This record gives sequence, C-alpha cells and structure tokens, in this order.
Amino acid sequence: MAVSITAGAGAAFAVPEQGGTDPSDSAPGQGGTSPSDVAPGAPVPGDAVVQPVVVPGPGSIPGPPVEAPYQSYDQSLSQSYQQPYSPAITNPVAPRVAPPVRPIAPPPDKIRVGNFVTDIPKGLSDRDVNSINAWSAYGEAKIAQGLISVGVPEDEASRRA
Repeated sequence: MAVSITAGAGAAFAVPEQGGTDPSDSAPGQGGTSPSDVAPGAPVPGDAVVQPVVVPGPGSIPGPPVEAPYQSYDQSLSQSYQQPYSPAITNPVAPRVAPPVRPIAPPPDKIRVGNFVTDIPKGLSDRDVNSINAWSAYGEAKIAQGLISVGVPEDEASRRA
C-alpha cells in the first residue's frame, strides 16, 4: 500500500508539461493543433445556414405533450400545389409502433398550419399564436407518425402530413 502511494507522488511533483509540446518550441501553442485548424462549431465556407428553431411558448390553452424536440422550418420542403399528388400508399404494411416525429417549429413571427404560413393577424395575442402553432405542429407530427407506422417513408410522411 505504501509503495503505491509513493509511486503516485512522483507524478504529482513533476514539472507541469502539456502533452504534445516541446520546451524548445519558439511559438507558444497547444500541442496537436495548428493555426489552420477550424474551431469546433465554427461555420465552414460553403455550409448551409440553419434557421433557428422558434419553439412556441406558453399558450392560451394547455399545450400538447412534448414527445420529441422541435425541428426548424424549411420552406424548400413544403409541398407545392403545382406538383401532381397521389394520396395512395405505395408499399403498405401492417401498422407497427413508430417513434415520435419531431414537430416543425413555425418561422419567426408567423403562424404555421401545415404548408400554410402567414403573418400574425392584428389583435391575436402571443399566447393564442403559441397555442395555434404548438397544436398544429403536434397534429402534423402525429399524422406523420401514423403514416410512418403503416410503411410510408419518413420524409414522405412529413410532407403528406
């Protein structure tokens, strides 16, 4: 027992040195890094800009259950009414348990119900807007979850919902 205590004491009294550095280096720096390294989380040129997620706050009525975190709204994924649409499920399967689908948060200062996005009408309180957005996103997520449970691919189920 005494041997292990004294063996560990040698490391405690050693000269502090950071691994990967050499005392003869002329430039101060952290070992294993170079000035050309990109910091974690820093935007890289050419990366797509991700919209912030605007989670509805407290509403005028109790909010829906939270089964999954919100995802940001992406207008490019909205269904166009100019494209042909077939409601038939191409590869139906027996219903199975599907994981919760992430509800889609509305764009900032908007009301979103499915593919319908509009400005907030005058006279509508923030609490009412929050209730509308939260419940419509919840309903859309549950419809998508039901479609996934019968064999519709996840991306298609989200578009159909």
